[in-house]
Amino acid sequence: MVGIEVELEHMPYAPQIAKWVQHTDDSLKVDGIEYTILTWHDHAKVNLQNLFNNTKPNISTRCSVHVHINALDMTVENIKTFLIYYMVFEKALYNYSGKRWKNIFCVPLNTWFFYTLKNITDFAHFKVWSKYAGLNLETLFRHGTIEFRQMTGNTNALYINTWVNMIVDLKKYVMNTTYEEAVDKVLTMNSTSSYWDLVSDIFKTNASALMYNNFQKDMENCISHVKLAITNIISLNSFLIEEEN
Repeated sequence: MVGIEVELEHMPYAPQIAKWVQHTDDSLKVDGIEYTILTWHDHAKVNLQNLFNNTKPNISTRCSVHVHINALDMTVENIKTFLIYYMVFEKALYNYSGKRWKNIFCVPLNTWFFYTLKNITDFAHFKVWSKYAGLNLETLFRHGTIEFRQMTGNTNALYINTWVNMIVDLKKYVMNTTYEEAVDKVLTMNSTSSYWDLVSDIFKTNASALMYNNFQKDMENCISHVKLAITNIISLNSFLIEEEN
């Protein structure tokens, strides 16, 4: 199950859409409105595009698209595995979803996640997660979901749909592998061909959408960071204590 939040501005007469719910959002200005739907499907995509075409909303830097995937079927080990593969492709995912790497409302994990994955042993570790992380695990406790906050505001339902499919592809791959397999794969990954094999295995028909000029360099940087998260001796609790002091 996938839920969507779409933020728009300049919508003084925001029409109702079947199955979508409207909300006001204090972060939006100039007749801002947020449309949400609990289950994304083909009809939702068509209805959303019709809304875009008929109302022609304004998209400012305040607008974004948030995607929630169901995580009620995921164990702690599943979440840790998800974090590994997500961080490996984080720069590529940000590149596709709107290049919001420096946005303070969707902060990349590769810029602050400096503690060891193996020290995460239960869901309580995720309660300290920032809601403004690009990959938000704080929603595990409020909605039973993982939230993706990276996508820029836009009026292209097909673009949004491809982004949703990438996220679903990632979860499907994670649910069919183990944490130990993920660790072994990342620690032995050191060539362009292995990068391409992995992106193809995970994202399948959507893999080509993640390719760009700096893909190899960005993969190398992300993999180096993930290797540190796997082998580092810093724990989440000690990291937080150091920050507080």
